[in-house]
Amino acid sequence: MRALASTLGGVCITYDDSHQAVVIDAVDKSRVPEATAHLRYSACNDWETIDAPDQDTLIEQVSSRHSCAQVTALLEACLVGVSTSLRSEILDEVERHLIAAGTELLERQLLKAPFHPDIDLRALVTASLSDGQQSTAALLDRVREVQPLLNRLADAWLALPQDLFEAFDGGRQEVWCAAVSSGIVLNSIHLDRFDMMRAEWGKLITHYTVREQLAAIALIQAQLAHAIFPHSDTPPLQPDAPSEHIARTPTPRRLTA
Repeated sequence: MRALASTLGGVCITYDDSHQAVVIDAVDKSRVPEATAHLRYSACNDWETIDAPDQDTLIEQVSSRHSCAQVTALLEACLVGVSTSLRSEILDEVERHLIAAGTELLERQLLKAPFHPDIDLRALVTASLSDGQQSTAALLDRVREVQPLLNRLADAWLALPQDLFEAFDGGRQEVWCAAVSSGIVLNSIHLDRFDMMRAEWGKLITHYTVREQLAAIALIQAQLAHAIFPHSDTPPLQPDAPSEHIARTPTPRRLTA
C-alpha cells in the first residue's frame, strides 16, 4: 500500500475503494474531515511517498515519524535556550519517547546536519544526567561525539559538483534528506573503508526509479566515497560532459537540509 505522508502534520493521504482521496490522522487513526484537512498540511518539502504492506503498518510508520519530529523540535528548543523548568519537562518527554520508541529515528534526525559550534551539547548532556534521563543523556552524548565526523561528511557532500543533482527536482537537498530519513547518514558516519561508504550511499537507489536519477546516484556514491577516502585505489566515476546550459552555482559551506 502506498500513501503520501506529512511527517510534521502527522497525516497521510490514501485512496478508498472509489479512488477518492482520504486524509487520515496518523496519531489517532481517524479520518480528517475534508473541510479542515488543509489545516493539517505542512510545507511541500515535508511530504513523501511511503510504502507499507497494509494501512495499519503505514499509519504506524507515519505516527512514529510524527512523534520523532515533535521530540526533535523540543530538543532543538532546549539547545537554543529555554527556562530550567521547561527544559526539565522537555527532557522528561524526550526520555519517555526514547523508552517507548527507541533511539534510532531520533538519532537520524539529530544528525541531519552539523550543529553550530556555539551549541553546547555537553551542557544538555549534563542537565539530562542531573534529571535522571539516562537514555536522553546517552543519545545526546553520542550526537556530540560524532560532530567532527558529521562535519567531514557534510563538507564532502557540499563539495560535490552541482550538476550531479540536476536529475532531482529538489536538487542536493532532496537527496540529502532521503539519506537522512533512510539512515544512510547515520550509518555512514563511522565507516572507515571506501567500498563500505560507496555501498551505503548506493542504498539511495531504493528511493528512485527514473533512469537519470539512478545514473546520478551511481556517480554521487562513488564521488562522495572518494572524497572521504581520497587515497583509495578506486578512481571516482566521472559524469559525461555536462550540457552547456548547466549553471555553475557556488557551493555553500553550511548544510541546509
